Amino acid sequence: MSMIGSILLDDIIVKQGIMEHNVILNKLNLKVIDSLKQDKEGADSKDGMDISICVIDQKSNKLSYSGACRPLVYIRNGQIEKIKADPYPIGGINSCKNGYQSFSIDLKKEDQFYIFSDGYPDQFGGEKAKKYMTPRFRSFLLSISNQPMKNQKISLEKEFKRWMGEEEQVDDVIEMGFRV
Repeated sequence: MSMIGSILLDDIIVKQGIMEHNVILNKLNLKVIDSLKQDKEGADSKDGMDISICVIDQKSNKLSYSGACRPLVYIRNGQIEKIKADPYPIGGINSCKNGYQSFSIDLKKEDQFYIFSDGYPDQFGGEKAKKYMTPRFRSFLLSISNQPMKNQKISLEKEFKRWMGEEEQVDDVIEMGFRV
């Protein structure tokens, strides 16, 4: 699914030149459904994928966001905030039928933004081999937010390994963050 998504995103963004985040997700959704023939009865693939897209307009100093099952988390003035994603994956049997929502935020100096896969929160570990969970992940992000971004990366890696312990990694893990 990641390979298909990458190829289709390249077509939508690079070849077609589309930069509107929600339009990108809407087109990607339709292209995945079409590519995998998920709109046909008896389709082999019913899987979808989660994705978040942020676009920064430096002229207006705004960040625009759309998400398919993956939120945007940001820290501003020591407070952690979340913008919920649409609860529909890209493609699959439960994909979005009415288009993905668009959100916009005025950027402020020292804001920190994070998008991430579900791999980190879904990782089993700790004393009782339970999932890390998203609230704990957000709390950890807040606890390391005073560090430079390079150090946050190291802290995230150490925390993940600490939590995982002897458990096997259950999914791919992607986190992306930046500070304004």
